Amino acid sequence: MKEKKNLITLFGTYSAILLATAIIGIIVLLTRLPSGTDDTPETVIETEYIYVWVDVPATSTGTSSDDRIWIVKEYNGVIGVFSEDGKLEQSIHVYVKTLPEADRNMLREGIRVTSERKLRELIEDYSS
Repeated sequence: MKEKKNLITLFGTYSAILLATAIIGIIVLLTRLPSGTDDTPETVIETEYIYVWVDVPATSTGTSSDDRIWIVKEYNGVIGVFSEDGKLEQSIHVYVKTLPEADRNMLREGIRVTSERKLRELIEDYSS
């Protein structure tokens, strides 16, 4: 009879431990579930600048780019970069109609650029 009582006590203890473990597990799961509302504030970054990076290739004749001359002018409504002989080398997707009148006039006539550094600076100025 004493063994039966000990067995019932042992079974009751294990049952209580198992029940407590299950309850703790359920509580942990419930606290980790998403609540449905996101309290994280949304971050919106606005800027008025558009950056354009342009890589101007060197000539294939072996001359340095400092010896080259480019003509920057309007081409189909955007800015075009032409070689001195009139070949289109690159178009910059900046609409000429969005630029001030003085810049539009200069681009209609063509801007002569004599160094790669000045060409990059000019493109950067028009792109920002």
